[in-house]
Amino acid sequence: MRFKVIKEVLNGLKILNSKDGITNPDQLDAEWMKLGKYVSELFYIRKCERETSLLKNSASERLDLFLASFPGIEQKVSQYHIASYLGIKPETLSRIKVLGNTRKS
Repeated sequence: MRFKVIKEVLNGLKILNSKDGITNPDQLDAEWMKLGKYVSELFYIRKCERETSLLKNSASERLDLFLASFPGIEQKVSQYHIASYLGIKPETLSRIKVLGNTRKS
């Protein structure tokens, strides 16, 4: 999703050229400033949402949200890194998965 948003922003940027084909630096800088502002705001919002989740949600709720946000990531990233992102120990992540599987059965 992150790359899709950035790709859409880049496609939406219009770099204006002067009549003789030379890029106007003032207009180019303004477009890059818009992109930089958008990307920094996007990452700031994600950071705030993650920190709020760490404070409000339980570890199992955070795992569910994480897996919903990043489907298929368990096959690509080690459990140690997932546990670190969730703010828990790898042993706790393993325990949550086992308890989650027994509840669903």
